[in-house]
Amino acid sequence: ATRVGISIQATGSNEKSAFLSGVSITRVNLVTYGLSGLFAAGAALFLVTQTGAGSPTIGKDYILPSVAAAVIGGVSLFGGRGHLAGTLIGAFVLTLIGNLVFVLHVS
Repeated sequence: ATRVGISIQATGSNEKSAFLSGVSITRVNLVTYGLSGLFAAGAALFLVTQTGAGSPTIGKDYILPSVAAAVIGGVSLFGGRGHLAGTLIGAFVLTLIGNLVFVLHVS
């Protein structure tokens, strides 16, 4: 657990308590939104190279599976709880279920 990670988790759990504990809420928000934008841009570039086209709605089919993977992995929708490993396991489980449905010809 790094200081940045603890600050992000504290801010997600309770912003007021994090502020009273000395966490710079503005800095945490800038870092998290900045990283989120950076990762979204990277994912968009990857998707454009795979599909050969760019469109503002091209990723709409990935929203629900992305949120579902995070929730299955144990991430709280209300903030403050969750780990990367759990999210990756959730994504693996969703992929496994999708592949099983395809292989077993379930409709």
